[in-house]
Amino acid sequence: MLHDEFRDIQRSIREACMKMVSAALGRPVGLYESTADEGPDEVFITQESWELFESFCQLMRHDPQRAAACDQDHRQRATILDGSGELRCLTCHAGIHNFRYATQVGATKLVLIGGEYRLEDDAALLAEAEQNFHRLAERFHLSAEQVQALREKWAAVPRISRSELQRQFGQVRDILHFYGQIKTQLDRYLDVIRWQQHRIAHEFATLAEPMRHDVQDLLGHVENADKLDKTYLRQILLEQDDSLVRLLDSVHVNLPGYFDLKFVPRLENMERLIRRCAMAYRSQAKYRHINLRLTLEKEPEAQIHVSPMHLEAALRNVVDNAVKYSFRGTEQRPREIVVQGRLLRGGYEIMVENYGVGIDEDELESIFEPGYQSRHKAKERVTGFGMGLAIVRQYVQMHGGRVWATSSPQTDSATITVTTPYLTRLWIRLPKRPPATPNPPEEKSR
Repeated sequence: MLHDEFRDIQRSIREACMKMVSAALGRPVGLYESTADEGPDEVFITQESWELFESFCQLMRHDPQRAAACDQDHRQRATILDGSGELRCLTCHAGIHNFRYATQVGATKLVLIGGEYRLEDDAALLAEAEQNFHRLAERFHLSAEQVQALREKWAAVPRISRSELQRQFGQVRDILHFYGQIKTQLDRYLDVIRWQQHRIAHEFATLAEPMRHDVQDLLGHVENADKLDKTYLRQILLEQDDSLVRLLDSVHVNLPGYFDLKFVPRLENMERLIRRCAMAYRSQAKYRHINLRLTLEKEPEAQIHVSPMHLEAALRNVVDNAVKYSFRGTEQRPREIVVQGRLLRGGYEIMVENYGVGIDEDELESIFEPGYQSRHKAKERVTGFGMGLAIVRQYVQMHGGRVWATSSPQTDSATITVTTPYLTRLWIRLPKRPPATPNPPEEKSR
């Protein structure tokens, strides 16, 4: 998959950069990466770095308990210290000095910790190193012989001045920034890939759901063979044949290339297009005792230029949401979804109205963001990717149109609960002809 290929590329670039850092310093280094405030969520050390460990560190890591303590100590120092953009010297738990350099590129925090030194011109750090070394015997219950063996290795750790450390680290800083910039670009590409994968998965789910309900409806009629309505069954089969053709068209359009969607506007009769999309959900609505009422202008002039593949995908998502989030009706008191279409002087307007799970006023913009799940939807435990309305907004904007929603509780009570019904309307307004170049989706500032 493309996602895994990008991850492999990122790992290769990271490994190459860390090899360059190790070679430049002649010392081991560890890179910590994080995209959250909690601290590093990934550590990376090359094989070359392991081979560069001083004899003291190799002896420390020979014991599993001491090796685990070293790893924990590194992670803590990468997590709790700030000072982004500054080269700092730290004392490890075993009494040697490491450098630490932290920086942030985009949303990624990078912390480089490495080198094994004893900083000779800093009395305070040397005293701290001596104290930490003396604590090893008590902490790990070392014998006198073990302490002596470690001390000999510890005394052999090379001494270095702070100015020399600064000089060595100059080129390392550039390598780390280069890696950070490459990683930021790859992360952006990965975000696009995730969006396209979710979008395609959502398209399949949106198409499959009404087909599943139509099959259930068909089976119900077959079981009552003495009451077969051949005209009705023929209509269902024709609709499903049409849906399968459109599903295959969608596969051919979307799967060959994630980034090459064919936007081909043509003159379309909007009454027929909307009816075709809405009636695909007739069985699904009927199963929930919901009537689909269409109020569409049938005049010949109710035609505008649209890309049928994109606009139908948008409308399917809107009607699918209306059915999914409507409260169930009963045989005696069915609910109703209204799909309205009318010609405007400068284009065409579509409105879909349903009665059920609502949207709070402060969420009316957020619901069009990829992956956003509204509060009331979460309470109702309605599943989904949170991609439907993001797809709607993207495809409507490609036509040069706009989409918005209104939602208001239908109750006199001041207390809003999970069972409070909302009257929700989603509006789509399209120009008579889309722009020559499809408008890209608007990016909201975070």
